[in-house]
Amino acid sequence: MRLVSSFVRSDEARTPSIFVPIATTRGRPQVNLRVRVSSEVEAEEANKNHVPLFALTSRTVTALGYPIRFPTQLVVARSVLPAVETTLRTIPFVSEEAAARPRIEDIAVALLSFDPVVARVILERNREDVDPDYLLKRVLTENVERLAASVRFFDLAPALPRIGKPISTTNLERELVKNPPTGRLP
Repeated sequence: MRLVSSFVRSDEARTPSIFVPIATTRGRPQVNLRVRVSSEVEAEEANKNHVPLFALTSRTVTALGYPIRFPTQLVVARSVLPAVETTLRTIPFVSEEAAARPRIEDIAVALLSFDPVVARVILERNREDVDPDYLLKRVLTENVERLAASVRFFDLAPALPRIGKPISTTNLERELVKNPPTGRLP
């Protein structure tokens, strides 16, 4: 058995170009669709069409206060992941709401998968906008407690479990100073 996931066309007159038909057996109408995303623009279009995903770009992280360059990553809700066709690296999210409308905490949780220190630094630099309860909920929902504890998310969300050995406060302070924000928003 395999999981089959697709989108079904609604009564809209025009289907956006990011939705491509899935080949069906002969004689059947092509109503099942797949989302094809290969760029940030296509990710934004998919999100506007209520597909729970977003493009995590270096521009976004730079705007949050950490100048960095990395290839665009696609954060996708697990429920629709089989129906998304992409050449971008994907980061699956359990929560559809977080994938559809990301907050700073959601971006930090996504960053944990490939650069935990950057995730911690952007939370620190945007501390006044971070909701500790929401951060706790997102870390527990995505099951990344060990990674979050390793970069001391518990300093921002005290209820977060302390699993494993965290980075020392000295090393964390060094990282906070190492790559200062440029003050320019893209």
